[in-house]
Amino acid sequence: MKTGFLSDIHEDVKSLEIALKLLEKEKCDIIACLGDIVGFAYPYFKYLDTRNANECVRLISENCKYVVSGNHDLFAIKKIPQSFSGFRFPEDWYELPYEVREKKARDKVWFYEETELKSKLNDFSKEFLNNLPEYLTIELKSTKILLSHFCAPDITGSTIFFPSETFHLRNHFRMMFENGCKLSFSGHGHPEGSIMVDEDNFSLKNYGTQKIEHHPCWVVVPCVAKTQRLNGVAIFDSDSKTVHTVQINSQLNKSLL
Repeated sequence: MKTGFLSDIHEDVKSLEIALKLLEKEKCDIIACLGDIVGFAYPYFKYLDTRNANECVRLISENCKYVVSGNHDLFAIKKIPQSFSGFRFPEDWYELPYEVREKKARDKVWFYEETELKSKLNDFSKEFLNNLPEYLTIELKSTKILLSHFCAPDITGSTIFFPSETFHLRNHFRMMFENGCKLSFSGHGHPEGSIMVDEDNFSLKNYGTQKIEHHPCWVVVPCVAKTQRLNGVAIFDSDSKTVHTVQINSQLNKSLL
């Protein structure tokens, strides 16, 4: 059984259309989205004229069986994360003046106003994003899997931190264990390929096919959005226990459209 993973679309509808065609070509049985459907930060992203938050939400809602919320999705609808690390968000966080929030949490949480353009969301998009869970557990061929935008305890990626050592994943592995999961898939990191972490190894993998050798294992998939990094999609084969990452290239994949 093949599961396709999309993450970090960031309103890049053209790359999302190519990504969906790639997953169709790979004959994925189901597709999961790991968050950050919306959220456009200039000048990091280069598709200002073609960004389309509502079309991205529509395509995700129609093509993905499983979807979780990312930090940019939460910001777009001014929703406070339920799970976080290192900073407790006041209930009136988005009602506070920017200067007050900056003083309280500079270098602790992301301040999207500094680079983010407002997402132009219709009522359907707002409702869809508001109803997204922060994490899901699914079962594929007797393998239980945790889906989230980032790692525990900050599973939405709303605070400023990225792990670089295996011990940084203690809380996440504990969350996996408590939910009976051997594998976990997340986005947020925008790797050029994938990041794979077990209890002994933390490694960045180039685009291609990687065998999952050890459990528990946390897998970070590439971003769909066109940024300075090579973007792509991931496919998990539950029969062969492999993760295959495929680069999105608008020139090579024009025939898919």
